[in-house]
Amino acid sequence: MKEPLHHPRYSFISSLGEGGQANTYRGRDDDTGQEVAIKVLTLRGSQWKRFDLFERECDVLRGLDHPGIPEFLDTFADEDQGKYALVMELLAGENLNTWLVRRKVFSEEAIWRLLDQALEILHYLHSRLPPVIHRDIKPANLILSEEDELALVDFGGVRVALRPEGGSTVVGTFGYMAPEQLYGEALPTTDIYGLGATFAALTCGVEADKLPRKGLKIDLEQLLTAGPLRDVLHGMLEPNPAERLRDSEAVRAAIKQAHRVALAVPALSTPAPIYPPTDKDSAATILLGVFGTLGYMGLLAVEVVLWPLIFTLLSLGLSRRPDRLNALQRASNRLRRQLRQGQMAMKSLAEGRPHGETPKRLPPNRAQHRLPPPNSKSPSSDPHRPRPRGYGSRGHRGGRQGSRPRRHGRRRR
Repeated sequence: MKEPLHHPRYSFISSLGEGGQANTYRGRDDDTGQEVAIKVLTLRGSQWKRFDLFERECDVLRGLDHPGIPEFLDTFADEDQGKYALVMELLAGENLNTWLVRRKVFSEEAIWRLLDQALEILHYLHSRLPPVIHRDIKPANLILSEEDELALVDFGGVRVALRPEGGSTVVGTFGYMAPEQLYGEALPTTDIYGLGATFAALTCGVEADKLPRKGLKIDLEQLLTAGPLRDVLHGMLEPNPAERLRDSEAVRAAIKQAHRVALAVPALSTPAPIYPPTDKDSAATILLGVFGTLGYMGLLAVEVVLWPLIFTLLSLGLSRRPDRLNALQRASNRLRRQLRQGQMAMKSLAEGRPHGETPKRLPPNRAQHRLPPPNSKSPSSDPHRPRPRGYGSRGHRGGRQGSRPRRHGRRRR
């Protein structure tokens, strides 16, 4: 194959995949003989936001050390051609999207095992300071090895929570992205939604954007029989992030609670068929659902985006009037309560239920129980690594020379 860019140490073998931001290749480190994955970004024109995301991916991967995440190895570039490369550990296995393409369905036992491994990876990312949010969890970004070990790849949309930045780019894949991602919001619960949509798709053998919906929510009652898995996915797929299971520990607690309540776990290896809408769904019901969905999204935008901006501007004008500032804060709290009540009303309208009727969901469990993950080890703490100074004049930035000792927790082949 024609090499996308030349480097004296790394050679390109074959293409692994093409993405919206960059292309990934199978390569070789000629100094060590080790096969690697090389992600190449090509800039055309003023695509500096793509470069910013690429730089962020490099910086984040450099500070991560977990068997379920590809290891950062090196970076290099050819600035004259506008090409930048990230060298990572090559993970053996296939992505879970191949199961959807082949219309194959995981057994429930396999779903629980894979979900446990995915939660372990998210716990490592979200427990860092500040938390690391992936923002694009989907079957294509989960690699399953022949030893049934799961890994999360493609950190091109990663975001560091609490990082002060404006005008955040919308990152994600429709069907798997949480509603708040449309406004550039990213929280640990955002990844929980993506993980829930991923496992709903894997359980049913259908891409998440093709699953039937009831208002803003995936209609799990039409897809799965009643049981612990459906209950847990319900909590992970709540459209409102305030009502969603907040992190991996909350999901583990919900799993334990669901298994405690259930007398038996039904087999889900053959999912219920996906039925098209029936004739009883009248045009009026559909219009009300659309109106409720748009109303909910509009009120959510006012609460999350518009009002905080207005409040900040008013606060700056009243900074020398403490009495007026306190009155503004009280008025803001009242407005937020009213906006949330309006959101609940619009959500009820979108889901076709009377306002005030509480949807079935898992009872809150304050205790953060943890299921023992099968054949997994606690992630090791990573030492502080200095940030690189940037790309050199020759288009190369020094990486790690030689091979790194094998990390425990992942088999290689």
